[in-house]
Amino acid sequence: MVFYKCEFFQPVTQDQVSKLINSSTIKSCDLDPIPAVMLKKCWPVIVPVITEVVNRSLDCAIMPEMLKIAQIRPLLKKSNLDHEVFKNFRPVSNLAFISKVIEKAVPCQLIEYIESNDLAEPLQLAYKRLHNTETALLTVHNDILNAIDQHRTVALLLLDLSAVFDTVDHKLLLRRLRVCFGIGGKALAWFTSYLTGRSQYVTIRGADSSHCSPTYGVPQGSVLGPLLYLLYISPLGDIVRKHGMMFHFYADDTQIYFSFDSNTPELVTVSRLEACVKDVSDWMPLNKLKLNSDKTELLLIASRFRPRPHFPPLNICGDQIKASVSARNIGVIFDSYMNFECQVSSVCKASFFHIRKRGEYQDFSSCVRHV
Repeated sequence: MVFYKCEFFQPVTQDQVSKLINSSTIKSCDLDPIPAVMLKKCWPVIVPVITEVVNRSLDCAIMPEMLKIAQIRPLLKKSNLDHEVFKNFRPVSNLAFISKVIEKAVPCQLIEYIESNDLAEPLQLAYKRLHNTETALLTVHNDILNAIDQHRTVALLLLDLSAVFDTVDHKLLLRRLRVCFGIGGKALAWFTSYLTGRSQYVTIRGADSSHCSPTYGVPQGSVLGPLLYLLYISPLGDIVRKHGMMFHFYADDTQIYFSFDSNTPELVTVSRLEACVKDVSDWMPLNKLKLNSDKTELLLIASRFRPRPHFPPLNICGDQIKASVSARNIGVIFDSYMNFECQVSSVCKASFFHIRKRGEYQDFSSCVRHV
């Protein structure tokens, strides 16, 4: 059901703005005239002014130009990655304090509107109240164990999407907000103002690059960006459902899985999964997204007490994806028997490393004190 030109922005009160700020920490940005810590200390005095700024922005459907400037500080995705390779960095946007205050006021009303009209994807568990990574992992884990108890085998496909936050098409996103979610009027005009006319620059070791105006993407590190991305990829759920697959999304982590018994012909099983992934991969370029087949992983999960069925490699985007012994899924290592031996081994290894590192640091500190 679609609601055309639906308005949902309401004025915020001073108490609501105060709660938005006090509910989470907001770090300072070089774009702020004074540190955010000082602003929060004198918050009772300036809260009426900030509330007026937020309400004027929502009522006039304008995000001020000065608040759409982002300072980007590249961060390595993992500490052990090569810092000479640009793709190993995540472009985190640092935004002005007031910009984040306005952004915090919008998602509260947007989420309430989507949930009250039952427009949310139920199997997208990111940025949802009472849901987190544990919820997603426990749900998939429970589905897999139930299938194994029924003497079935589970094929779990972990899809990897490339730079999803950086390739969101603004025109497609605004059209999706209007057509799929029925957002119109001042609300749609405000989102249009928020997405267009943005500028950003990179800061490395105190040196700033020249400013540029991105025409794609939502800012990483912003409050509103992740939620807009979830609305942007919402059609993926309908594509997977069409093929009768089970799935769970957590932001850009996509898990597609289904169970089959030993009597099911292997070609039927493979063709079903390939057909589903083909429709997903065909949808991606049309929405300026890319499915990274190099990092896509396949797990064949079954009981160790029953013979494992033969499962040929999947043909995904021209690449042959073979079943792996284990794979990392939202930070947890799943294995082909679902006994978590690889995960336990990984945790023990990391714990031993940090304990030893802490011990060496304490030994060094004691030596320094004695000297």
